[in-house]
Amino acid sequence: MSRRDATAPGSHLVLSHLTLDGIPPEPAERGQAVYRNSSAPLVPRSRAETARFFAGYDLVEPGLVATTRWRPEGEPETVDAHGYAGVGVRR
Repeated sequence: MSRRDATAPGSHLVLSHLTLDGIPPEPAERGQAVYRNSSAPLVPRSRAETARFFAGYDLVEPGLVATTRWRPEGEPETVDAHGYAGVGVRR
């Protein structure tokens, strides 16, 4: 049984996740080095890897997007986001 199967149809999954997509290698490595030996290691995921968490869910608009683009108040920020955000409804 998957974790998704432990939830009722109609349940919502709300998720934001760190990514290194689009981050130059040198700053990405420095950021990861800080967490390498910590009790809470850094586990960045690509958009595709993050999207897998939504298997069995229907994504709510605007879908899985940069955190700065998920339903912002006013105009979306133009700064680069270091994460993805999404909301899914279980089928």
